[in-house]
Amino acid sequence: MTEISPNKITALPLPPYYAVIFTSVRTLLDKGYEATSNRMLDLASQQPGFFKCRLSTGKHRDINV
Repeated sequence: MTEISPNKITALPLPPYYAVIFTSVRTLLDKGYEATSNRMLDLASQQPGFFKCRLSTGKHRDINV
């Protein structure tokens, strides 16, 4: 069941909410990282309750929430 958030921009699932935070340090030897990251997001998005993913990247670091 979902309810409309007060800002009416998007429908949110009812609580409780959980966040998964994944961090990585990128190197020159991270061949295949992008394909693995895309596959991980694909699998996560198929899980019940998945809402969205946010990514922040820096020079050598990634953070996914």
